[in-house]
Amino acid sequence: MRIVPYLRWSREKQGSGSTIPRQTATIRAYADEKGWSLPPEAEWLRDEGVSGFKGHNMAPAGALGQFTDRVCREGAHDTVLLCEQLDRLSRKKPGEVLEWFFRVTNAGLTIALADNKMLVDQASIRNQADQLRALLDDTERANTESARKSVLLRGAWAAIRDGMEVRSERPGTIIAVDHLQSLSNPVDRGVDITVKTKRGSDTYELTMLADDFTPTVGKFLEHDSLLGSVKRKVHVSATCPGWLALSQCRRFFEPVPEKVAVLERIFTLYAEGKAKTAIARILNGEATPTFRGGDGWQGSAVFAELERSILRQRIMAGLARSTKRSGRPPLDAEKVERIKRSLTKGVSINATAKKLKVGVATVHRVKQQMALAA
Repeated sequence: MRIVPYLRWSREKQGSGSTIPRQTATIRAYADEKGWSLPPEAEWLRDEGVSGFKGHNMAPAGALGQFTDRVCREGAHDTVLLCEQLDRLSRKKPGEVLEWFFRVTNAGLTIALADNKMLVDQASIRNQADQLRALLDDTERANTESARKSVLLRGAWAAIRDGMEVRSERPGTIIAVDHLQSLSNPVDRGVDITVKTKRGSDTYELTMLADDFTPTVGKFLEHDSLLGSVKRKVHVSATCPGWLALSQCRRFFEPVPEKVAVLERIFTLYAEGKAKTAIARILNGEATPTFRGGDGWQGSAVFAELERSILRQRIMAGLARSTKRSGRPPLDAEKVERIKRSLTKGVSINATAKKLKVGVATVHRVKQQMALAA
């Protein structure tokens, strides 16, 4: 029997946290219990920093999607796909997840879910009503939880610009505390706290800890415990020029020294009169890795990095000279009062935004300010 362990996590930063050891330990414990022999970890199936809610791991580019394609084409009798729990496979809607289960089990694959010790194959998914009901419940929970997090995040991004208290949403035990600090800006720092709850795990990203709160692994948190606050903008996307990288605390971009050295070399060669194709040939001859993991430097990539850097320099220089206020114009006081009156009457955020012709995020921000002032 061939065992194929599968790991998945949604955000790149989780790869350096506790998720990999936890998933690995759960998988190994269940395999030992069943007497299964596992392949070396380097051969395990992985989707790193890939969303299960959006189904990217099941897409053709995802590791699970490619595995599924091979299973459906070649069959998978005497093969077991082993993972920590159902939501590692997918957080999509129940109907889509069950359709995937029927497809791969029809091809002979067996799926093993280590956390509840469930084995799903072609016979069991059709003949065991309890198992089908359990799969439906788990897929519904995983999808609802992800959808809820998405809604909460949209509201959080709106409020975070003005500062926001962070409180525990559910009771649970702290299982990881990561103190993050920028290499280029020692003043800026943050703390990530991961809490294990009955329904999974919650991660809280903080700029400052509450005065009377010291997070330690093993400490139990009650519901609505004040953890600290987020008082600076956090970047949602990590998209940036190739020689920069988003800091671990996601509050700013910082230069990557080895990539900056490559960029300086590109500028030097360009200043010496070298064409972009010649620069690419030189970099490839020196076995210089590309900024984004490609097979080699191309002339267009060299030109793109030059262009991005020059544009960024001009933009930053222009902003430094400008006396104009950046960002959105402030909302006039009269409209803020109308929003407050509407919310006080019990009108929903969406209805208030529609009635007063303002953004939902704006109404949410005003509501947060009202709660803080109360």
